[in-house]
Amino acid sequence: MTTRERIHAEIENMPSEDLDALYTIIQGFLRRHQGANPAPLLSRLGNIVIEADQDFSVNHDRHIAGS
Repeated sequence: MTTRERIHAEIENMPSEDLDALYTIIQGFLRRHQGANPAPLLSRLGNIVIEADQDFSVNHDRHIAGS
């Protein structure tokens, strides 16, 4: 029996009134776990949005100097 199957079996045997508390525990676990494994660097970099003129990459010196 896999861990997932064992967890499902335990949940099936739990009294219904305990399911809300279990759900709260699971949500807390997932939030902590997701924070421990941030998205890979390239995925995060892909979310960066740069707002600039269309010719910024060609004329970056002019844009930086403000002329």
